[in-house]
Amino acid sequence: MLESLQKVEKALEFEGLRINDLEQKNKELKSRLGKMEKAYNDLEQRVSNQDREANKAERFSRRNNLRIVGIEESTGDQTEDCVVKVEDILSTKFNMNIKVERAHRDGKKGDKPRHILVKTLSIREKVDIMKKSREALNKEKYYIVDDLTLADLTEKKKYKKQVQDLFMKGTKLRFYAGVWRGDGGVPYFSA
Repeated sequence: MLESLQKVEKALEFEGLRINDLEQKNKELKSRLGKMEKAYNDLEQRVSNQDREANKAERFSRRNNLRIVGIEESTGDQTEDCVVKVEDILSTKFNMNIKVERAHRDGKKGDKPRHILVKTLSIREKVDIMKKSREALNKEKYYIVDDLTLADLTEKKKYKKQVQDLFMKGTKLRFYAGVWRGDGGVPYFSA
């Protein structure tokens, strides 16, 4: 009996050492996991910052761009000169003599006509066109919109229903620099 008691005692001592060892390893693993979570959160923050900065840079590169939506495409083998087409619209509909730096169709051919992506020579010309577009094109089947980045377009569409409801109630918002803004340029929707 004494012998079996000594065996049990040795087994308990062995298991106690094993438990202490496992607890120590568990502490070390928790410490490593904490460090890894912190590193992951730091990396996630850096990626988020880089995405924001990349979107900002892309937005800056598109600052002179606008899109004309809804103009039918030329059919057949004839190539379409979008620059001439856009400059003609600007002179006839807008009474503006503006030279366009570039203009071309954007996207894949499909059922709907592709947008014409237009690059003006200056931001001022683009703003003048955008300001006059609603009045100048009120009887046309096509319209002009700002050339937004994918991230900005996603953000704009996110609040589309709320913006429409607010407009019907008399609140006018403007989408600028990736954010819906109210009076004084203050962001309207909090993120």
